[in-house]
Amino acid sequence: MRAVTASDWPKFGSVNSAFLGKELFLKTLDFRLYWLSDVLAQITGVAAGLAVPLVVFRHTQDMVATGIVSTASGIASMAGAIVGGTIADKYARKPVIIGSNLLAGFLAFGLAWTALPGNFSVGLFGTLLCAFMFCYSIGQACADPSLPQLVAEEDIAAAQGFIQARMQFAGLIGPLLGGVLIDVGEWVPFAAAGTGCLVAGACFLFIRADLNPESRATENFFAATAKGFAIVGASPVLRSLITMQVFANAALSGALFLAVVSLENAGFTGVVIGIARSAIGVIGILGALATRFIQRTLAFRTLMLVNTGFLAAALACAALVHDSLAVVVPLGIAVLFAPAAGAVIYAKLVELIDEHAFGRVTTIQSTTVTTLSGVWNTPLGYITSAWSFLAGFWACAGLAVLGFATTFLFNSAVARSETR
Repeated sequence: MRAVTASDWPKFGSVNSAFLGKELFLKTLDFRLYWLSDVLAQITGVAAGLAVPLVVFRHTQDMVATGIVSTASGIASMAGAIVGGTIADKYARKPVIIGSNLLAGFLAFGLAWTALPGNFSVGLFGTLLCAFMFCYSIGQACADPSLPQLVAEEDIAAAQGFIQARMQFAGLIGPLLGGVLIDVGEWVPFAAAGTGCLVAGACFLFIRADLNPESRATENFFAATAKGFAIVGASPVLRSLITMQVFANAALSGALFLAVVSLENAGFTGVVIGIARSAIGVIGILGALATRFIQRTLAFRTLMLVNTGFLAAALACAALVHDSLAVVVPLGIAVLFAPAAGAVIYAKLVELIDEHAFGRVTTIQSTTVTTLSGVWNTPLGYITSAWSFLAGFWACAGLAVLGFATTFLFNSAVARSETR
């Protein structure tokens, strides 16, 4: 049962609250704990993510081993997310969230021990990393669909805006922190990540709301997971959403990857490149904080088109200035509407997906998008090597155009679902 109802919530009448959803955050203890639970974990997780390939390569001097460890951890993360999505729909969420975060924390401390001088073993390090990613992803998959149990339905998009801002902030601070911590000691980023997981688990101990949906999946575990995939495959909304997001996410992540390498190739120092990357993140944070304002200003379908349309146009502009610091401006614009679009998509999925399947379906959707988007960097590397950075940016812009085109399919599918 939901912890609150719409009548429990303040009206958002002021300019500040309309822009930031400030009252939502300040007056809701459970939501504050939910939001704060992952602040440290996400920042230190990004920092540890930066450290992983560096630590493996430093000890092995083998890019194949580094790639295998990275790929294996990604597979473990995907598996944990799928398992966690089913758990979220079938079992009590809070104990799983707390337990998985505690276990992930101790596994991260194991990674820190492995990274100490004289202790490193690529096999042990890779095994612990996969176990860590698996456990952490289970916790995330159970926590993410719990938001509707913490806020009123009309405030879900605003609440997601805060979540998006947290993610953007972690993406801004995490890489800088990771670079500092790994210079202190290769073990330090992993110890920090372990601490973040323990803090996340502790925050959920104090959340009083019932995080479970009103109805739960009744099938056995494997049948419930298979049904989640079946629901995604049978839904025109979810199929078109995944298609749109794969193109858009691959285009954006590929362009951000190219921007860093292109600036380095142009002779800029690491500090300057880091500042440039952070500047893009700042614009993303502003977009996340403006989620409620954007949501009220633009209709759902308009926002979807604006988001992917701005992305395509911005990446085309980025291609023209890819080897200068001016690339920050179009790439910043490219991410400006993404947090708001993500927030209102989440709110729309809450409306359209049955509560007992929400965890599985949204986890499968997000995991599929992330996995397929990540594949793009491999052909992008070949394109850049065979031709130029400019060609790589144009390829990303082309993907973004496909994302814009498929937005019409997504909007059409949503419209049909709303008339049923």
